[in-house]
Amino acid sequence: MGVPCKECGFRYDHYAYATCPECGDYPGSNKGANMTNLEQLEKERGKLIDEMVEITKAIEELKSKPTLPGWVTDDSVRFAISWDKVSAMSSLGDKKIAYLSGCLLKEHETAKQAYDDRILKTKILHRIEELNDGWVPDFTNGKVKKFMFMKNKSMLKVDYFIYYQYMPATHYMESEDIARQIMEEFDLEVLFK
Repeated sequence: MGVPCKECGFRYDHYAYATCPECGDYPGSNKGANMTNLEQLEKERGKLIDEMVEITKAIEELKSKPTLPGWVTDDSVRFAISWDKVSAMSSLGDKKIAYLSGCLLKEHETAKQAYDDRILKTKILHRIEELNDGWVPDFTNGKVKKFMFMKNKSMLKVDYFIYYQYMPATHYMESEDIARQIMEEFDLEVLFK
């Protein structure tokens, strides 16, 4: 929109401004008439490079400052889960560290449930290791099924894989019988494939 300034090339509405807001040149002057296209392009390139440097600095500054949601920065007590407990947190520094590490939750009940789920998962993985009795899945052998629990909406599902490893080896079971035994021991609702 507008006309380009003869001096700097900045486009502006010459009816609204008596002079170019960028360089101060006024319409009809021949100040920039002697400048070649190459010189104009080099001048414009220099301005664009300066703008890009400033934009890059601004982006890097924003990246270095993580944005925290309001529920983290407010004055409310929040709850963090660790391997051995659920802790109440009120200081912004503690809440920020817990949030950035993925351990901060809004409600005590949600934190307690996440903690209980983590403990249950750990117990199940230890039991899988015991029942596998040293068995390690071999994903190069396409004749042997490797069983594991997978989430299916709100329930667990027992599934098997032959070639692909989707989880760490400790999550796989040698047989469907091991999956059934764990299901019974931990009172899990499981769908079998």
